[in-house]
Amino acid sequence: MATLNLSVVEPDLVALVQELSRRAGRPCDEPEARAALVGLTAAEAAHLRKATRGAPPALPLGPNAWVEVARGLEPQIAAAREVSGYYALLAERDVLASMLQSRTPAPPARDTEQGRAQAAPDAAVKSRTEPTPQPPTKSRAQPPAKTRAQPDSKPAAASDQKRGAPAVARAPAPAKSRPQPGQSSADRAAHLLGLFSYHRDNTLVAQALRISLAELSRQLDEHQLRRKAARLVRGVDAIFPSATPTSPARSGPPVRRRATVAAAIKPALPSPADELRALLAELGPGRKALAARLGPPDAPLTDKALLALFAEAGLERDFANRERDHLRKLFTDLRGHRGELARALGLSLEELKSLSVELGLARELDRMRDLLRRDARDKRWPRDRIELLLHDRAHLDELGLLSEFEREVKTRVSLLWKDLKSRPHPLEELQRALRLTEADTKVLQRFCSLRR
Repeated sequence: MATLNLSVVEPDLVALVQELSRRAGRPCDEPEARAALVGLTAAEAAHLRKATRGAPPALPLGPNAWVEVARGLEPQIAAAREVSGYYALLAERDVLASMLQSRTPAPPARDTEQGRAQAAPDAAVKSRTEPTPQPPTKSRAQPPAKTRAQPDSKPAAASDQKRGAPAVARAPAPAKSRPQPGQSSADRAAHLLGLFSYHRDNTLVAQALRISLAELSRQLDEHQLRRKAARLVRGVDAIFPSATPTSPARSGPPVRRRATVAAAIKPALPSPADELRALLAELGPGRKALAARLGPPDAPLTDKALLALFAEAGLERDFANRERDHLRKLFTDLRGHRGELARALGLSLEELKSLSVELGLARELDRMRDLLRRDARDKRWPRDRIELLLHDRAHLDELGLLSEFEREVKTRVSLLWKDLKSRPHPLEELQRALRLTEADTKVLQRFCSLRR
């Protein structure tokens, strides 16, 4: 498959990658865009050119991210890698690899493909001037295997020798890549696949092995790994080879676990915090009950001493939260009646006000009273409002609405009674008009002083 070379990358493709990166929120310079296009195939370049037709599929996308999108990676994954610094980490790794490679001495020219190409003409010239030495014994080496791309040259060589043409030494065939000492062919293949899984680039793998790209290609053909390497370079993380599990460690003889003697003799004693938690669960967050239980019988603890005791055990915040919840619940159940709330807590009205300020609930309780007052005023006329006045006067008095309701009911009922008192049964007519019970109608008559 044809790939793009760094030196021959088309300028318009570099400009296209720069424009795409700018639109995707990750601007880059020309060297970075040109370096990202190394190894890009013609099909991937065509797919990359189609990306200019619409808006960026994800943000941000740099040059390396656009190249991976052209190779089939999802844009959201590429954007996540760009945000996490994945491509910057790869760039730093490449720079470190190049620095280490520049510090190490280069291999001799005879080990590379270029060295072998230069050695072939020298061998040809030497064969014209010097006779070819004959081996003292017969060699058992097999002739090189024939390939489809290299036709058999024995007839041509025999005809040249018959015509008296000088013999030309042929370039020696490249030797097979032998595994390192202690490394088998299967281990060498696994090592190559591991490098391709990490680098995902032919050039970086060749740099890691300190061989040329041609030598790397020959080793892939030798171990039959070309397709697997291509899949790793162009694929996604799901097809990477999984880690080889190690053999499980051998277990020793069974050992019976016995309880220690100290644990059996000395049981764990409850801490002061545990005792206070148990007391809170039993008595609740009432300060009077807790002070009477924790202090001496004749002199219960003060509020300051009680709070200091909970603070020393590290339960000051827990106790305050329980007090707030308890106070809110009582206030809601008693419908904002402060006198009943103070009696339930065993406090006076002044102590209740100080406690609400101390716990930071003064404004919250005032808002709850305003909501109760609004609900009372939203009662419908006539039945709901009259029943609230007749049967729940204490609630209206606590909310400060008793006088307001009394004036309204007396005024409206008196006007209605003027129209009904001349009829034969005015009280029954009033009962039907106000939709009240007979008992409530008689109480209302006495309250409003209704006479014929």
